Amino acid sequence: MVKKYIKTNLSRYSPQYQNNILFLLNTIMESAKRDKIIEENPLQYISKIRVGTIKADPLFLDEVEKILEYSKKTSS
Repeated sequence: MVKKYIKTNLSRYSPQYQNNILFLLNTIMESAKRDKIIEENPLQYISKIRVGTIKADPLFLDEVEKILEYSKKTSS
């Protein structure tokens, strides 16, 4: 049921935001378990969603020089 909820309701959000929601829900469930409201945390077996890394695409030195040159011309 939890996996279905994640797939249908959280998939429109970024993976990082989904993980933040899951962390919050897990904390709530753990508290309910400690207070003996529930016997088991249904989120304990749910894995974090993989957050992809963004590959940096740095500027070349000549591109930086062009930007600085343009900046000097337009800032006066």
